[in-house]
Amino acid sequence: MTFSEPHTLVSPPKYLAPERVKVLGAYTPEFAEILTPSALAFVAELHRRFDRTRRDLLARRAARQRAFAAGILPDFLPETRLIREKPWTVAPLPADLLDRRVEITGPVERKMIINALNSGAKVFMADLEDSNAPTWVNVIGGKLICAMPCAGRFRSARPRKNTA
Repeated sequence: MTFSEPHTLVSPPKYLAPERVKVLGAYTPEFAEILTPSALAFVAELHRRFDRTRRDLLARRAARQRAFAAGILPDFLPETRLIREKPWTVAPLPADLLDRRVEITGPVERKMIINALNSGAKVFMADLEDSNAPTWVNVIGGKLICAMPCAGRFRSARPRKNTA
């Protein structure tokens, strides 16, 4: 399945969105499987709850960048001094993360995910950032591709080899 082909996109968007939510990205029936009304309502709630904080943090980030541009060097925040100096520990790793001998990180492409599922790797980290141009089509399409194995929709994937 390729999501970048122009003929697969339909305009205008037809997502079943909650009231006051407008999806501006291109519509495909496949994308609607990921952008469900409940998923869109969840994102809308996150926006309503955290938009002010998000904007404040972006403004602080811009101010910090201006300070760096003016020659001020980065340093630890004074209010985190006690955290840095206090002895601390973290919880033990879950058993599933203890064996990292075989793991794969790769782009969210159907072929790559099928190869990873067939490789015997214990972990596959889908990279929606560094190996992916973050366009609407790539991000939503990548999320759809990541959901496909869970839904049993990769017919060409063989059962995973037991490598333990």
